[in-house]
Amino acid sequence: MGIIRVESGKIAVQQIDAKISSVIDFDDPILVHDTFEVSSLWNGTGTGLDYSVARDAAAAYFNAYGIRLQTKITTPAADDFVKMDRDYAISNKNLLKVSALFRIVNPAAEVKEFVISANHQIGDLLGIARFRYMVSTGIWYYYDAAGSYVEFLANSNLAENHWHRLSLVTNTTAGKYGIMVVDATKKDLSAIPINISYNPGQPDSFNVSLTLIAAGATQCIADIDNIIVKYV
Repeated sequence: MGIIRVESGKIAVQQIDAKISSVIDFDDPILVHDTFEVSSLWNGTGTGLDYSVARDAAAAYFNAYGIRLQTKITTPAADDFVKMDRDYAISNKNLLKVSALFRIVNPAAEVKEFVISANHQIGDLLGIARFRYMVSTGIWYYYDAAGSYVEFLANSNLAENHWHRLSLVTNTTAGKYGIMVVDATKKDLSAIPINISYNPGQPDSFNVSLTLIAAGATQCIADIDNIIVKYV
């Protein structure tokens, strides 16, 4: 920090060193912002033994790294899946927004679906807010209160090997969806109930997952970057 002082027609700059400190609130609006530059704290699961959920320079949208999801290499088959998920700390704030950048590398005919899910366990109840994108048809579905997928957005036809923006707002403890955005398309789903089921004996938790599912006997790849989970 500098202070300008005028003395006898001359201008001098006096340098002052200062330290600025602040208190970080546990309930800051941003719960987590993952750019994957240092490491990945996401879990990986999938079909077979050689699926992969890993940091990769080829998966980056910003900076140097993103996460690359790859279904298994050995004897790839229809309905092979790979999933990344992460648990977050619980807060008394209920309205949450999950945002991500993603791209599906394979042609549409080779990928069955892409799924993003937010699961919130409170007490003995599990609330699930989930969206499913059927790649070959370009149709989006939400997971309803009865446990079925319901079409709500058609003809999106997201381009293969092209980055897209996705965000969803959900109030899982109140049992409602919110706003869902894909690129420039916004859908208000705030009147739609999410799926809530009796799930006793589980610890309170909030989990986000992204899943890629293959349509046939070809390994499938998707890239994820810049995941933000925040309170609204």
